[in-house]
Amino acid sequence: MVNEIELKETELLEIRGDRIFHDLFNEQEMDTIEWLVMKILDCKYEDIHGKVSVGNIRSINMTKDDKEKYLDLVVNYKNQIIDIELNNNANGEYLRNACYIGNRVINSYLVGSRYDKLTQGILVNLNWFTESENKNNSETVVEEIWEYPSLKKDKPEYLIKFINVNLGMYKNMCYTSLKEKEIVWKLFTISKKEELDKIVMKEKMLKNYCKKLQRLSKDKEYCRMIWDERLEENLRNVDSYRGGKSEGYELGKNDGIEQNKKEMILNMYNDNLSIETIAKYANISVEKAKKIISSESNN
Repeated sequence: MVNEIELKETELLEIRGDRIFHDLFNEQEMDTIEWLVMKILDCKYEDIHGKVSVGNIRSINMTKDDKEKYLDLVVNYKNQIIDIELNNNANGEYLRNACYIGNRVINSYLVGSRYDKLTQGILVNLNWFTESENKNNSETVVEEIWEYPSLKKDKPEYLIKFINVNLGMYKNMCYTSLKEKEIVWKLFTISKKEELDKIVMKEKMLKNYCKKLQRLSKDKEYCRMIWDERLEENLRNVDSYRGGKSEGYELGKNDGIEQNKKEMILNMYNDNLSIETIAKYANISVEKAKKIISSESNN
């Protein structure tokens, strides 16, 4: 049963869903938030301490059709607005997120009609690609800048900066080989206590983050909710891959399981779901589930 599953003593929950992301990165965890800002903006602790705030994640000036438009994390520092978005199974298109950060930048000017100081937006897309998508999105970090439209070229400025992060790439990278800013991206992929301890030894501001993540990872009921969230996401991805009932997508090539469904099965196995549970939700036999897991794990 899913309810009976718990992590091993040395294992930690990965930051793959909205629930755990919001529980670890919020206005109650300012040491963690300030550490994020330090790394992303490449500034010193004394420059940002006490000057960083967590913004309202609800989209500004929403219409009646925009009730569910929420951002994952908004951080304000001086004239900069940082929007950090966690994207599961991202396909490389970020129009919605771009609209969100654009909304924040525009509204910073509309309030009080202030145009005397440039407000800059930074959108950080933290992307968990599927294995097949990961191969097509091999770039680790890509930055794109919309320049501030001005005739004064002596001090070029940007209006919005995009930072797209391939978390799958960082998951397999060694901590000691990372650059200073890359430690941030690595943090979101850690699933072993030993790896997190190595980072915290150097990054003292992450002590509270480390304690909270370990506490949540030992909470059986919390882990069950996280697994349920992942399972629901995986099942939605399979439905999307089929193309929906109306298109009548036919599963049945080769051994009856397409690559996307294989990835779903392996994800559930990595989340410590029993073979019987995996077979039930994938609608296959236990024997076939074992065969797929063995084959995919060895690839």
